Amino acid sequence: MAKNRNIGLYIQLCVVIYLAAQYGLVSASFNCQRNGVGCVNSGTCNANGTCSCGTDFEGFDCRLRTSLKTPTCDSTCKNGGSCYNNGFCYCSVDYYGTTCEHQRVSVNCTEDSMTVNVKPYDSFTGKIFVYSKRTEDSCTFKNDITVVEGADPTWHGYGLKIQYMNSICGNFNKTSNETMDTFEVKVVTEYNQIMITSIDEISTIICSIPTSGNIPVSSSISEITYGENVYQSTNTVEDTYSPVSLAFLTVDNTALKDNTVQLGDVITLKFTLVQSPTLTSLKLTSCTAKNPTTNDSITLVSNGCKGDDANQITSATANGKPVKEGNSVILKFTAFKFVASNQVAFSCNVKVCVQSDTSCNEQCPDTASIATPTTTPATAVRRKRAVDQEETVTALITVIENSETETITPITDSRSTCPPNNETSQQPHDGTSAIGCFQNKEILTVIVILALMLVMALIVVMVLIVHYFRQKDAKVCDIQPPQEVLRQFTIPRVNI
Repeated sequence: MAKNRNIGLYIQLCVVIYLAAQYGLVSASFNCQRNGVGCVNSGTCNANGTCSCGTDFEGFDCRLRTSLKTPTCDSTCKNGGSCYNNGFCYCSVDYYGTTCEHQRVSVNCTEDSMTVNVKPYDSFTGKIFVYSKRTEDSCTFKNDITVVEGADPTWHGYGLKIQYMNSICGNFNKTSNETMDTFEVKVVTEYNQIMITSIDEISTIICSIPTSGNIPVSSSISEITYGENVYQSTNTVEDTYSPVSLAFLTVDNTALKDNTVQLGDVITLKFTLVQSPTLTSLKLTSCTAKNPTTNDSITLVSNGCKGDDANQITSATANGKPVKEGNSVILKFTAFKFVASNQVAFSCNVKVCVQSDTSCNEQCPDTASIATPTTTPATAVRRKRAVDQEETVTALITVIENSETETITPITDSRSTCPPNNETSQQPHDGTSAIGCFQNKEILTVIVILALMLVMALIVVMVLIVHYFRQKDAKVCDIQPPQEVLRQFTIPRVNI
């Protein structure tokens, strides 16, 4: 930048675009399903990430006691905050501070750097870092805002100063015109350091530095799904011999194609008892999901019931609870991925029972007096089966982010045939191939109908022609001479 820039023209234009990826989005920064976040005062966390509060409590996290609300405060509560207890402010979801004066994502811009503040909720134990720079310590936000250079002294939470020209974590997208230089960087807030979920957050921070003229300060807020880059990986499936089969299903109960799913989509694990002369029922006792590269893991099912970690990957249509359906157990949750890996390895223990054993009848008993299951490792050699035992079922899936599906969509020749009828509902991302297929089918249908009509018309014409000639021949045969003519012609008699 020019060193002789007119100070009078040095007006900082700081824009924070806050983007949050979550299902049932209610606010830009609150979801009670996140790790370390929840509903207080006995509030209930709903599947869409909102709180249902009990009697005499309200607010996005049920922290505000209704009976303590007061109409006025010594200090005016800003940005939609509520006054309570004659002098305190309960801030709206996206603000914090004594008078709710700070946004939970804020930035101070200077001519050569920006200082960013992120204030997560409650007992935050995750990690905040510059996008794609997770392993760089200098690009990780400090949890003591007071030691961050350039930070507002009234800020709280996490902070980081980023130089525009920093080759380590600057990574800025710079654009320039005649009046302004604009610097843009993305910041990721992960609520669990060993896994990435669809309810994590990504913020885009923009600082615009005027080079001439007077330019007003402005800001805006928008939303996007977390995860934009493509990290492709090959797909492999692991399996072992077992009387229990494991199937991965989509939200419409169809088989997961190539064991690949999009981040945030509903996925179903279906454990089914293979037909057996002695075994009659099964029970999912435990299930964990692991990062195959680091062995980080989360518990989905424990002692036959929903594990605590499963709360982070639930939705309105996938509550994370194992449910028995006949000779199967169904487990639904939203797809997630671990940090630095697109693959998720599942290891689940399933108990199989004979008819006389009732321990498999109930998937998640009300009481917790259940012994911890003993895992029976799966081997490649078949063995004589005990009466009641557990089987370990393992499998591997690939979780891709939204933009990744566009890169792996195959390019097909326009002259190729359309998919079968049961595949036509799977419309490609750009929609053009499906439209072409439907148009080709419509044209083919019209041609077939026209051909049938032409054949029918020819048949009708042939029938009419045959009928015409038959009638004509009949009229010729029926012609007889008049009686007067017949009388003039007699056969002479001959006398012998």
